[in-house]
Amino acid sequence: MNYFDDDHNFIKVTVNFRSPISYASYHNHIPVVSSFTIDNHTDEPKVQIQVIFSASALLHDFILRLDKLEAQESRRFGAIDLPFSHEYLSRLGETENIDLTVAVTTSGEEVTKESFSIELLAYDQWAGIRELPELLAAFSTPNYPAIDIVLSHAGELLATNGGSRMLTGYQTGSREDVWYQIWAIYSVIMGEQLVYSAPPASFGTDGQKIRLADRIFSKKVATCLDLTMLFASCLEQVGLHPIVLIKKG
Repeated sequence: MNYFDDDHNFIKVTVNFRSPISYASYHNHIPVVSSFTIDNHTDEPKVQIQVIFSASALLHDFILRLDKLEAQESRRFGAIDLPFSHEYLSRLGETENIDLTVAVTTSGEEVTKESFSIELLAYDQWAGIRELPELLAAFSTPNYPAIDIVLSHAGELLATNGGSRMLTGYQTGSREDVWYQIWAIYSVIMGEQLVYSAPPASFGTDGQKIRLADRIFSKKVATCLDLTMLFASCLEQVGLHPIVLIKKG
């Protein structure tokens, strides 16, 4: 929770926000500001109120307007999905901190202004269990071109072993067909002879960067989580429903 007030004007704003923020959280419409409250602690009404959110290149002025705030009135607002720069987040290669500034004006005069720091994660970074761990699902990327190459080879492997080269998910209604598709995809990935790379010791809590399919196949290096999400991406693309489980420790 962050709050600020101006003792001279007696206008107080309380802001609740999320940190860290990632491309995955923004792409999935997780609001940065979960709520905020503006209080008029004076004995007279305030008019033409603007609450202005800004954050350098990440966010140009986003303005909320209130016609009037009565004397001693408190008004609470719910979540705000700030329109951050999609391009900025999608190109962020390393974690950085950025100042989110909130200013309040009444009748055109600025009465209070405050900045607070928010952590931005790299575009390919999962935040771990510290912030919405279910966002790991965002790193299943079935539409990456490299996934199609894996599936093409998996179809060829099925045909070589006397089956159909079609990857049809659950369409045949046969459990055996499903297992053969899983086997073929797994075998193709294993056949790439990828080099295992250990994750950071605290990856479960603090998260880690996740190599996506194109980088895995070009560099031939992957962690357990990289491979898990690669496998999940392939299964999702053929119409199967993967579930990722993370075991404590």
